[in-house]
Amino acid sequence: MWNYNKLQDKQKEFIEKSKKRFYQTTKKKQSLFKYWDRFEDTRIDGKVFKSERHFQDFKNRCLSCGSFLEFKVGTTTDKIQLQKANFCKKHLVCASCAVGRAYNQQKKFLQSLEVYPYEHGDDLLQKNWYYIVTPVRHSEDMSLLEVFTLVSDVRKSAQNQMRHSRNRNTGGFWSAFNGGMGSVEVTRTHNGWNVHINWLVNSDKEIELKEIFDRNNKKWYQNDDLSKFLERFNDSYIHSISKLSFNDRDEIRKNLLEVFKYSLKFSSLNNADLIEVYYTLYRKRLFFTFGNIRGMDLEAVNDVRLGDDFKESEEFITMIYERLENSKYILGAIFDKNKNIIYQR
Repeated sequence: MWNYNKLQDKQKEFIEKSKKRFYQTTKKKQSLFKYWDRFEDTRIDGKVFKSERHFQDFKNRCLSCGSFLEFKVGTTTDKIQLQKANFCKKHLVCASCAVGRAYNQQKKFLQSLEVYPYEHGDDLLQKNWYYIVTPVRHSEDMSLLEVFTLVSDVRKSAQNQMRHSRNRNTGGFWSAFNGGMGSVEVTRTHNGWNVHINWLVNSDKEIELKEIFDRNNKKWYQNDDLSKFLERFNDSYIHSISKLSFNDRDEIRKNLLEVFKYSLKFSSLNNADLIEVYYTLYRKRLFFTFGNIRGMDLEAVNDVRLGDDFKESEEFITMIYERLENSKYILGAIFDKNKNIIYQR
């Protein structure tokens, strides 16, 4: 039987990264459920949680997430993979599973970009890509559901405009785009619930951008047609548009971060707000694709494992390291490619 010290440095490094990923999320969840347990009389709503047993199963699954890991190690190479673990896959309350899901979504997207020209006769890398943020006007006393409903109406109307432009050759800001993806981001400040959509869209056309300077003299860009479109939703108008560079994989990863990190934002909410978000947005559509991106089926990505191809310097990983604190962890076992135990605690 091998021992841990016989592993190569790269293999040890990957194991430590995987452990750290769970160290820094368990304490956050322990705090969340300690607070949640105070509301025994109201937490069973018949929809999100149908019984006390249902809630306890959910709680136990979340708190035991990553407490046992099995690694597959190559005996002739430095390859190593997190082969099996008791992931909870509750990415709205578990930042560890959120980062794994987001990482695998962006990995699938990058792989799809490479084969897209052969399957569709069109190269997505040759499109004009834009990152757009669309919040809505809201008041401090509006509920989360009210603000979310406004944002959902923006999404539905934008997608309808794209769809109708292809079928009827109609106009409008969103008619210029071939497809894309979007995510709903939720935060809470002294202004109340802030909900907006992060859009990543592509077009054969150049979009007209207008320079805007804020009170701190920071430059950003808007579009007059998009302002007019947003006016229909509680007289909203604030937005931002950035043209993206898709020249290499590192640039693409950086741009994907803003869209795929939506669920990680929930980890920045306090316990009370996070619980309210979980109940209110249960089974609501928080990530979506459309047009020429729909076929990539990114919504269906549920894998939360990370292979040894990720780097600690990548923002998907460092975001977790920076935001969450250390906590207790139990390492399970390390296996070689023939499923022999190399190391066990």
